[in-house]
Amino acid sequence: MRSPKNRSLLSVNEDFEGKRNDKGALLDSFFSIVNDMHTIASITNALFSPTAEWRTLRGVVVEAEAAEGARFLVGNSSVVVAARIEGESVMIKCYTRHKPRLSQIYGKRYHPQELAVYNIMGERHYVDCVVYPRIAGTPLDRVLADKRCDIRRIANAFEQLSRILLDKPYAHGDIKPENIILAEDGQMHLVDWDAAFVPELSGEEATEIGTAAYQHPLRTAKHFNAHIDDYSIAYLLTMLRWAEIDRSILDSYRLNYSFSPSPSEIFSLDRTFVDHLATRFASLGKAREVAIARLLLSPTVALPTLRHLLQEPIARTDTPIEVEQEAGKWGLRCNEGWVVPPLYDSILEPRHDITIVGIEGYYSTIRLFSSDIYPLGRASRLKLYSDGSVSFVDEQGEQQFVTIDDILQ
Repeated sequence: MRSPKNRSLLSVNEDFEGKRNDKGALLDSFFSIVNDMHTIASITNALFSPTAEWRTLRGVVVEAEAAEGARFLVGNSSVVVAARIEGESVMIKCYTRHKPRLSQIYGKRYHPQELAVYNIMGERHYVDCVVYPRIAGTPLDRVLADKRCDIRRIANAFEQLSRILLDKPYAHGDIKPENIILAEDGQMHLVDWDAAFVPELSGEEATEIGTAAYQHPLRTAKHFNAHIDDYSIAYLLTMLRWAEIDRSILDSYRLNYSFSPSPSEIFSLDRTFVDHLATRFASLGKAREVAIARLLLSPTVALPTLRHLLQEPIARTDTPIEVEQEAGKWGLRCNEGWVVPPLYDSILEPRHDITIVGIEGYYSTIRLFSSDIYPLGRASRLKLYSDGSVSFVDEQGEQQFVTIDDILQ
């Protein structure tokens, strides 16, 4: 008796319960598992066999040094190895079971029924494969495990990757450090797109909902559209920016290969954690980080404002710059767009390319057309002079004066 193609382990278990005393049924059920789900060992043996049988691929050479580095992915559902195909460096991912959406997700990179494998009875079957270019770099989880890692460079690279992804009509579906490669040129790339949303799947439910440690706690299979990465991006970017100002966050990550608190823990803490983090960011003049951190308590899985928050300001303009308000927040705008994004509770007219901004009770100077921020702390009676210098009364009631040279250092 051969099982249907998509027969589940649960249905096999029900056979066991219903026919406990029927030895023939037990054996049939066992062999149905063998036929329908190929083992990691059988795929690995086939990949490294000198007589590997490929249905359509030609000139495949699995690299010998990759034997110990074959990656066994989540749930032992696939094997990924480095290889060369007609001289081109690639990665080949072979699946233990058929996944019906791989064709829509990967397009021409998907090769159904590609690699021949043999079960314990010596019977030949073919497994599905995906072939994609090899990226010279290091998985982000391994980068973060290095105590010498440049966390600011990492956070900036992830922010840039996020901008690119949020502009696309598709989504990855399982953003986490293990699925991000930091390339040798400093750019980041996503791998393992099996949980992805693509427009061709509109109206369907998700078959995988990503790793809980990086997902909105309320996400279910029904949440399946171009916004499924929103929360993962906001969460991971917040953790990386937090690690910039407190490297002990990375010490915690290295212990468990996950950040703390997790999304579900953030919700259980109500506003306590987010308020603490937002205050810390605000004290340093990091208004974008404040806004993104507050999204971590969003009651909705989709975060439609995230893309707007990550937009880069105008690099330079010769047109007039004016104070403008949008959605209750203040910024500086020119004809081409925002010079200072509208993220602040207050802002002053710029002098000498310097402005003063306020966020959640804290004030900072910002140098236009740069990322330079000079925190002033909790202050009052702020005055910005024509040469860009600043006077203010600090939290202790003392008069302070900051010169333009201090700000530009």
